[in-house]
Amino acid sequence: MAKTKPAEIVGKIVDLLTPFTSEERGRVISAALTLLGEGSSKHGIDKNSEGDDDDHRDTFINLSGKVKSWQKQNGVTGDQLAQMFHIADGKADVIAGEMPGKNKKEQTLNAYVLAGVAQFISTGEPKFTDKDARSLCVAAGCYDSPNHAVTLKAKGNWFTGSKDKGWVLTAPGLKHATTLLKTSTPDYQ
Repeated sequence: MAKTKPAEIVGKIVDLLTPFTSEERGRVISAALTLLGEGSSKHGIDKNSEGDDDDHRDTFINLSGKVKSWQKQNGVTGDQLAQMFHIADGKADVIAGEMPGKNKKEQTLNAYVLAGVAQFISTGEPKFTDKDARSLCVAAGCYDSPNHAVTLKAKGNWFTGSKDKGWVLTAPGLKHATTLLKTSTPDYQ
C-alpha cells in the first residue's frame, strides 16, 4: 500500500473545508486535533489567544477579525466582554446592570459607545442606530428626554453621524470603550 503524501491530504482537507467560514474551519481543525489527542496551540491554532478561561473560549470563537484585532491591540479579554455583553447567535447585547458614569450625561454617552461596540461585535462594523442606543439608555435608566439632544452634542469624537442616518463609533470611541470595559468589569487574572 502506497503511503499518502501530506500534500495530497492537505488538498483533500482544503476541499472539505472550503464551504465553511473561517471560524467554522478553525473549530473543525481544533476538534480534529483534540480527537487525535493533540493540543491545538502547539500547531499554531490558539483559540485562547486572549488568555480567556476555558469556559469562555467557545463563546468568542465567532468574533470577526476586526474585533479580535481590537481585543488584542487593547488587551480586552473575553471575560471583560462577557461581563458587559451577552454574545449568542452572532448578536451581542449589552447586559451591564448600570451604565458606567457619574451622571446621566456620562451614562448616556457611554451607552451610545457600548451600543456601537455591541454592533461591532455582532457585525464587525461599529455602526449603530439611534433607536438601539436610545433603547439602551431607557433600559439602563439614564435616558433624560429633555436633555438628550444636548447630551449628544457633547459626544466629542467618540462617534459620528446623526440620529436619522445612524452613528459610527470612531477609533477614539473604541479606545474609550476599552477604558469602559477595563474599569467596569472585575479583573480576571
